[in-house]
Amino acid sequence: MTDTQYKKWLKDLKLPQHKMETLEKQFDKVTQWWNEQPDESAATIQRASVAMGVDARKMKNATTDEIVLKVMTVAMLMSS
Repeated sequence: MTDTQYKKWLKDLKLPQHKMETLEKQFDKVTQWWNEQPDESAATIQRASVAMGVDARKMKNATTDEIVLKVMTVAMLMSS
């Protein structure tokens, strides 16, 4: 999933405003946490991505890892 595809997907979810605000706060926390992780943490995200059905050949860079983290954050918010 590219950044553009992710943004369209998120917009198409049409979440209520209060959930979007909560999501924005969670994205900030996830991004801060991710930036503090050692480089080898990317392997864990990639394994989780494959477990979620993401084609391993499409995981090419750090942007992909960040998108996966955002998708996981959306999934957790929607399931709670």
